[in-house]
Amino acid sequence: MKKYTLPWEDLDGPKFEAKPVKVQKQWVIHGTWALSAAFILLGVITRYHLTAVFGVLLILALLMEKKVVVTSRGIETFYQMRITTHYEIWPWREIEAIAPGDRKSPEHPELVPLFFRRGERVKQLHFTSDEVQQIKKLAKQQNRAVRLA
Repeated sequence: MKKYTLPWEDLDGPKFEAKPVKVQKQWVIHGTWALSAAFILLGVITRYHLTAVFGVLLILALLMEKKVVVTSRGIETFYQMRITTHYEIWPWREIEAIAPGDRKSPEHPELVPLFFRRGERVKQLHFTSDEVQQIKKLAKQQNRAVRLA
């Protein structure tokens, strides 16, 4: 597999990587692998070959890696999907509000959920409490109009 360079590697300034909080239980992951194998098998042995394509796409979704980082440019997201990559950025000028959540993950009580709003979309990312304060400070430096809760 080809190793990709991340778009923010050469960027100077602070970089806050969002901590992954797994919401899938182990049985869901195992069940998804079994379902994808069943889709592929059904696509091969029946006349509905399209189900094999769904099985392969499901496997690619299981293997996808996602990295989210808050930088001086905004919120940068990089997806590596084994066959392609996708890069998305929410620039600071488009982020309207930032608010910490009050519900912490039971698996990771040290992480604080932080909600970023851009138009009708909201992203929930998890950071340590020290990083949350630094991100709020960075947000005010980059966009004075951003509302902080």
